Amino acid sequence: MDDIMKEIEERDAEILAENSEEFIDKSQDQYNEERLNALVEEGKRRGSLSSKELLDVLEDMNLEQEQIDRFYDTLENLNIDTTDNDETTYLPPDDIAPEIEELQEI
Repeated sequence: MDDIMKEIEERDAEILAENSEEFIDKSQDQYNEERLNALVEEGKRRGSLSSKELLDVLEDMNLEQEQIDRFYDTLENLNIDTTDNDETTYLPPDDIAPEIEELQEI
């Protein structure tokens, strides 16, 4: 009887460990996806992302090369440039950017 209980406890521990790893993996995947989406949104807004910005996000994600390649393909498809310098051009949001007519008056 003790052997059966021990076997059940070991099996339960294994199942719990597997489920915990799966939960952690899903949470990490969701976190990575949110970070990548935020980066893409910033790139859409500005039209470019610096290499430093990309490395800061990508280097600690433990992505496979295929995933990184797909991410860069996404940036390219969205016409988001990647720059080698950290000084990307700041573009103000549309609601505070001057109208074309105002710029022509200058």
